[in-house]
Formats: sequence, C-alpha cells, structure tokens
Amino acid sequence: MTKKNIQSVRTAETAIQTVANRIPTFEEVYAMPYVQESIRRIIDSNVKQYPILAGCEDDIRQEILIHLNGELSKFNAEQSSLQTFCRMSIQTGMKVFRRACFRQKRLLVRISKPLHDFDDLGGKESRTTEDRRGFEEYAENTVNTEILRRDVQEVIASCPTDLRRIAKRLLDGETVAAIAKSMGMANSTFRDRYLGQLRREFGKLTALSLGAEAQAFTISTWNMKWLGGNVWPLNDTKNTHLYVEEIINTKATILALQEISPSHAKNGIPQCHYLDLIVRRLNKHHHGNWFYVIAVKGQSQRLAFLYDQRQWTLSQFQSITPGKAFGGRMRKPFLGTFLSVTQPGLTLDIIAVHLKAFPDAADKRKLQIEQLAAWLKTHKLAANTIICGDTNIYKDEPDPALSLNACGFVEGGNTDGTAIFQNQLKQRFDRFYLSQSLAVKAVQVKSLKASALGNYKQYAETISDHFPVVLSVE
Repeated sequence: MTKKNIQSVRTAETAIQTVANRIPTFEEVYAMPYVQESIRRIIDSNVKQYPILAGCEDDIRQEILIHLNGELSKFNAEQSSLQTFCRMSIQTGMKVFRRACFRQKRLLVRISKPLHDFDDLGGKESRTTEDRRGFEEYAENTVNTEILRRDVQEVIASCPTDLRRIAKRLLDGETVAAIAKSMGMANSTFRDRYLGQLRREFGKLTALSLGAEAQAFTISTWNMKWLGGNVWPLNDTKNTHLYVEEIINTKATILALQEISPSHAKNGIPQCHYLDLIVRRLNKHHHGNWFYVIAVKGQSQRLAFLYDQRQWTLSQFQSITPGKAFGGRMRKPFLGTFLSVTQPGLTLDIIAVHLKAFPDAADKRKLQIEQLAAWLKTHKLAANTIICGDTNIYKDEPDPALSLNACGFVEGGNTDGTAIFQNQLKQRFDRFYLSQSLAVKAVQVKSLKASALGNYKQYAETISDHFPVVLSVE
C-alpha cells in the first residue's frame, strides 16, 4: 500500500472506533480500503496456490463477505484492533469456501508424481514427507487425477509380486536409487530388470485414458413444470414421493431437467428447496447417492442435472451461449461433462436444452438450433455427446434439426408423445440427439406416458405436463 492508502485505512478505522464499545456495521467495514485490499490479495494468492479455484473469484468474495458479516457481532475493541479482527475473519472465510469447494468436488488428491520424476533427486535417498504432502496439497487437482489413481492401483494389483512391491515403494516416495541400494544392485541393473517391465505394465493406462467406448447406461430428460416455483399443487410437499417414483421408474442414473426454479443459494451455487426434498427421499428410501446442480445463470426456469454419484462424477458444468438467439432472457443450453465411476475412461458430454416455446416461435427455434450446431462445429466435445431436453418442436412444423444432422448428430428414437396439452398427449417436445459414436449403438428411447394410466389431466396437475423420456444405450 502507498503511504496515502495506509493513512486512509487508519483514518477509517479510527472513525469507526471513536464510539466506545460500538460494533461497526458491515457497510463501514466493507468501505475500509484495508478490507478490500485484503480480500483481493487472499483471493489472488489462493487461486495461484489452488488452480482449481480459477473462475470462482466472485463466489469466493461473496463467501468471505458473508462470513465477515456474521463475525462482526463478536468484535471487541479491547481485545484486538479492527484490522486484525477483519484479517482473521477474511482468512477464516477463505478456508470455509476452500474446504466446501474441495469436499463438494471431491478434489483431494492422494497420488504421487510419475515414475520418471523420481529418477533424479540429486542424490537424495527418498522424497521427504513434506515434499509429498506439498505435492498433494498444491497439485492442480482434477477429477481425472482421481480416476487415474484408481487405474494405477488396478495396474499395480495385476503385477507380479516383486513388481507390485517396487511400484508401491515408488509411489510412497522412495527413489529408484534408494530401492536399488536396498535390493543390493546397481541402478543400471535395477532399471534393466524392473523398470522396463513396470513401464510396460503402466502402458496399459494409455488405453484407459484414451476413452472407452460407451457401454450400457441409461439417462433421461424431464421438464418438471416449474419445480420450486410455488405453483400449487405441483409444489405440494405431499407429492414428493410421486416425483421420486417417476425418477426410479426411469432407471436412469443421469437426468437432464428443465424448469427448475431456484429458491436460494449455497456458496454462490443455486439450490431448489423442493429438489432438495426429492434428493433427500431418493437417498433415504432408495439407498442412492444423488446430487444435483442448477445452472448458475438464468431466470426462474433453469436447467439442471440430477445424477447418482455412485455411477458418475460431474467434472465440469457451464451454461453456454451459442449465439444471439440465446441472448437476453432466453434459456441457455447447459453443458455437463460426466465421468463414469464404473466404466473407467467413459466420458459423456450432455447438453441440456429448453428451446423457445409456443407455435409462433418456430423461426426462433430454428435459429437457436442453427446457432447451437455452429457452436458444436467450433468446440471439441467428448466422442459420446448427447443433446437432449424440451425442444418445443411441434409435429406440424418443419424439422429444424437438419443443421444438427449436418454436424454429425442424429435423433435417437421417435416416441409417440411426451407433453400434455388440454389434457391430451399431443406433442413430442422432449427429444434426444446423439453423436455418431452413440448413434451406431443399440439405442432405445421411450416416454413414461404409461405411468399416467391414461389420466393425463391428473398427471399434469400433480406432477408435470411432460413425461420423462428415457434413453438407453446397450
């Protein structure tokens, strides 16, 4: 800080503390240059230290300020200066956000460096505990690293006993030189006899990391009719079990949802109270580990992903704006990248969409799909990519999806009807479009319309005016 800034900090603090035993207001503290600068510095240093936090700066700032506001009632001018109190509160707020972020994304890494990094340690016998902990704490943590760790363990388990012991010692931090010395042989002999075999065994990881072909999985798309938007009786909490039954009936492990209305936020991430109740019931009564994310950007009707964490890890998610047709208040496509827990190497990119509604918006929908197709041509996604959601495409309008066909996507299946209008099942709004690698698989698409037992009016009034539509890849 400059001398002028330091003086302004002291002036502000003195002004706040002139009234004895008075707790400063949040506005007064927030206006202090010292507080603003301290928040900026701690965010910058943490983003450099933990690269996974990049892009979360606004959320971090919000969490720190919320924590600081909550701590102000504890301030005692006789025990510490206001600057010290604020600095400690800011540091604690940063730790709270970091811990919540890492826990939620499961980003703690417990894996050592690659084998070749241990070959040259300048004569040191082994990597110190501090070095290993430093790597574990400051490494650029990713979900892919956790998957790699599992793959490494599988390869080690398949090795002969002598190789397995050596591999574990290397991953525990011992150097090649130290292991060779303990076995009574020269480095060159050790390398020739063991490292060549180990490298061939670990070469098997290449096949895993290149991406596996899609095996059997089931996903669903469902417009839940303004869930959480206080539209009675749809949000009557007594109906929670009806939503849960439909989700279970889909047998899907990922659901792309539309018309989710956020009710509050947690750590800057939108939450829906009603969806919380559904997830709680799913996990309690059906022994699942379900979780959901809602698009951060949007109006009262947003897109979301609901998925079973026993089957999938969501490595990243974002709203995308392919073009001007998705600008303003338009619902933006929601992209999620899912990594299979049970099929190592399998990655799914899913783009959930909710296109412009009403019959007179056919031209707008056509433009939206054209701009999405153009976006797909310039962005590299997983080989297994799915576009799904409420397209609002009417049966009697020209199919606007030809532009998706031109960039390699084909519609997956054809259901009779998915949406209820005037108590009748008339339209096929909810659709799937599949990339080439999925299109050649055995694919089945079906609507769960049978669950209404023909009483579409009651279903629309108690659950939704759309049925879940299910995609099964065999």
